[in-house]
This record gives sequence, C-alpha cells and structure tokens, in this order.
Amino acid sequence: MPSTDAPAQLTVTATDGTRLATYSWGEPDAPAVVAVHGFASSATANFAQTGWTRDLVRAGFRVLALDQRGHGASDGPHDPRAYGLDLLVADVIAALDAHGVQRAHYVGYSLGARVGWQAALQVPDRIASAVLGGIPDGEPLQRFDLEQARAHLEDGAEVTDRITAAYLTMAESIAGNDLRALIALVEGMRGSGQPDAGDPPRQPLLFATGSEDGILERSRRLAAAVPQGSFFEIPGRHHFNAPTSRHFRTAAIDFLTELPTAAPAAAPARAVPPELARSWLLVSALEEDLDAAWRAGADQLVLDLEDGVDPSLKDAARAVVVERLSGGRRAWVRVNGRASEHWRRDVDALRGLPGLAGVWLSKTESGTQVTETADRLGGDVPVVALVESALGVEEAVGTARARGCFRLAFGSADYRLDTATGAGEVAMGYPRSRLVVASRIGGLPGPVDGPTLGTGHAALREAAEAAAQLGLTGKLCLEAGQVDVVNEALSPTRTDVAWARRFLADFDARGRKVRDSGDLPRLGRAERIERLARAFGVEPR
Repeated sequence: MPSTDAPAQLTVTATDGTRLATYSWGEPDAPAVVAVHGFASSATANFAQTGWTRDLVRAGFRVLALDQRGHGASDGPHDPRAYGLDLLVADVIAALDAHGVQRAHYVGYSLGARVGWQAALQVPDRIASAVLGGIPDGEPLQRFDLEQARAHLEDGAEVTDRITAAYLTMAESIAGNDLRALIALVEGMRGSGQPDAGDPPRQPLLFATGSEDGILERSRRLAAAVPQGSFFEIPGRHHFNAPTSRHFRTAAIDFLTELPTAAPAAAPARAVPPELARSWLLVSALEEDLDAAWRAGADQLVLDLEDGVDPSLKDAARAVVVERLSGGRRAWVRVNGRASEHWRRDVDALRGLPGLAGVWLSKTESGTQVTETADRLGGDVPVVALVESALGVEEAVGTARARGCFRLAFGSADYRLDTATGAGEVAMGYPRSRLVVASRIGGLPGPVDGPTLGTGHAALREAAEAAAQLGLTGKLCLEAGQVDVVNEALSPTRTDVAWARRFLADFDARGRKVRDSGDLPRLGRAERIERLARAFGVEPR
C-alpha cells in the first residue's frame, strides 16, 4: 500500500493569492476523496495521524487533503477579511483543480464539515457525496470565545471557557499554526450564516457526531432535513476526540464504498485457478437464486451441504447439487464432516459429477479423513480441509501432508466455539499461523481464511489484509457483496506490480546476476507479484 505518512507537499495558490499546502495519498486514478480538517487542526493531524488516509487508501480511494488557510503549512493571513465560507470553499476547488480531480467525495470534520456543506450546495458538480463530522446547525465556531482568546494571545490571560481552551491547546500543538491567524479566521467566519435545513444539499450525506458532544441532537436534526441524509452517533466521543474513533472511520468508509460507483473493484481478467483463488463464495445449496451466485464474480464458488442446510433438508440439497453439476455448472461443494452420518451420502452423490471442481471437507481433524474422502470420490478430486477445532489445528501438519489434500482452510467461527476464544487478531493469530506453517510444510498453497461476519466493507478489508499479513491467501465470503472487497485486498496493488516489473526487467538486463544479499529475496517477491498479477489481471499504473 502507498505510505500514509505525510507525502510531499504541493503548494496551490488560491484565488486571492493565499498559498495552500496540499497533499495526496493513493493511486492517482482511484476515486478521489477530498479531506478537510477542523478548526485549529491540520491535514496531517486530522487525517494521516488518525488512520483516515491509511484506511481510505486501503478501501481503494485516492485522498487529497489541504491545510486550510490559517492552519499548518498554509499561509495564515491576520486580516479577518481573508476568511469566510466562500473563500474556504474556493480553496477546496483550487486544490481539486491543481490535482486534476473533476469530481470527488468529501470528508470533513467540524469547520471542515461546515465547508463541505457549503461546497455541496455551491458546486454540486464537484462534490459527489460527503461525510460531515461534528457539524452543528448554527454559526461556524460560535462556541469560540474571541475575547478570551485575544486576551490570552496578548498578555497570556487564563482562558476559562472550556471549549475555547481546548481549541487553543490543540492549535498550539500543531506545527505551523499561528494563533493570530486563527483568531482572524474566527472573526472572518462570524456572520457567514448557518446551514439552512430548508435548502439542503441533494447529494448523499453522512452526518456523524460524538455521543458526548453537546451538538449531538442538533446534528441529528440537520441530518434528518437532508433528502439523502443519514446519521451515525460516534460512541463514547466528544467533539475533540471524535476524529480518532475507529467506529467513525469504519462508518464513513462503509458509506463511501457502498455508494453506487463509489469505488468499483476490477473483476479478474480471466478465470482464477483454485490454488491462487482469493474469494471463495459459500452459498447454501438451497439458495433460491443460485444463478446469482455464479454471476457474483468470486474466484471460486462453494455450494454448501453442511451448516447452510437444515438436517431435514439434506437429501433435497444433494439433489439440487447433483442437478446443477450435471447440467453444465461447475462448483466446489462443502460436505459434512467425516464423523457425520451425512458424509457418506454426500460423497457418494458427488462422485463422478462432471461439474464437481472439488470438495471442502468440514471439521477436518486428521489427514486420514482427507484421504478417505479423496479415495471415495475416485482419487482425482481435490479436497480442501476445513479445520475448525483445536485438535484440527494441532493436527494441521499431518493433514497438509495427507494424500488428496489440496489446500487448508480455517473454520474460524467453529474454532472459537470449540476453544472459547475471542475473535480479535491476537486470539486468531496462532491458529492462522499454524495453518500457514502447515501448508508450507505440506507443499500446499496458502490457506483460506474464515469469513468475516456482520461487518461493513472497511472491517472486511481490514480483516482480509490482516490475514494476508500472516500468509493466508484466500478468504471465505458469505455474501456476494464481499467478493470484490476480498479480491482487491488479496491482490497485489498496481504500484507493487509496477515495482515488480521494473525489478525483473532490470534483473534480466544485467544477465540475471546477483549483486547483493537482497537480490534473491527481491527476485522471489517480484516473481510472485508478477505471477499473481497475471492471474488476477492487475496492470501497473
């Protein structure tokens, strides 16, 4: 992934000559999000240091951000006439123009959210949607006590107003901030007007305010007045710490990624072989619209005869699978575990079906169970061993080495049930790593991770990337909407592909001679990225 540290600054000149510091993260041709910080903060403090740029880039967006005039590395005029909503909106448009972005999604907090509301109204052709955090329904910065701030600046007087003191403390902690410029900004913003609930923006807008913020209910009312407005209450946060909330980031990214055409993921250029498959879409064999599952774009489809089918309907489910896999369709099938009374009937019904790609063996706890399943299927059908218990994890090496075993997979939900383990990354780190090591010892492809349940796209992407860091190379999907997210998260980025091809070209040009101890590891990584890029249809930017 591209770095989420502050990138090189691009200085943009505003319409009145003010110089603005702007920054860009992510792929240049990805869907753009322009991020505008709150009063007394900066682009880096509000977005880079809090995880926003990292998570938005991971979600497939390019992030543009600017230090608003009077903040950070931008110019800080001391004349109140150099500030006002119209000027701040014009600054955002100047930044978009300088970076070659015609239309963007908008993320703003506090003052940045107030600017976003106005931008959505004034230039709707430039703002596709907006996330507006901590936006009140009154005058901008009306809670800031100008007299106390001036006294503090001139003679160091104590600031007794809690809100003003918090703003000043934050302002003094941000590199480049000029208190005199910030006071001028507040003066200039007074009289700019308040959001008119009777004439709201028409784009999709997500409002988000902390549960401990005094403006919570006013923000909620404002959201209710917007035709395409929705509201998220940020749990346990007040106005000054809401931007750091993981719940806020997740809700915002879910909102942006679930918009139509927000951040489409590219489908694979060709059929992905099962040893490289990223997304494994698991659907009940009795799903009403099975044809939709085949159209979902998953690398591999798995029809479920196990937990997705009521015991009283097992025979009916087998009949559906036999009909589909005999009639031109191709898929994998998850069969009941070796200890189940249904295992024999499942396997016998599948044997010889022309469309059977392979089977997933539920609740695998030994290599013998895999070999017995493979043999009963005729000896030439690949078996993915689904490991779902403490015993299964500890026996994973023997399972991976067993004749007939094609790949390991992690049944995370049943493993947690068996071991009373939590779902966090630390708790799941051992079993996942155990399967990765076992797969390597057994000479198998990387294992397939279990599904992520009941979460939005941002959390799903984070879970897939965390599993990939451990060496898992596939993931079960329980919904068609998860497929593109998983495919993107488990694919090399275009930046990675560009690096790999440059390295390989250079290596070939020098006669494939090793120059230093780092060449062979780099060669291995480059060749793997190139192999995956060709399989998944990823082209360098």
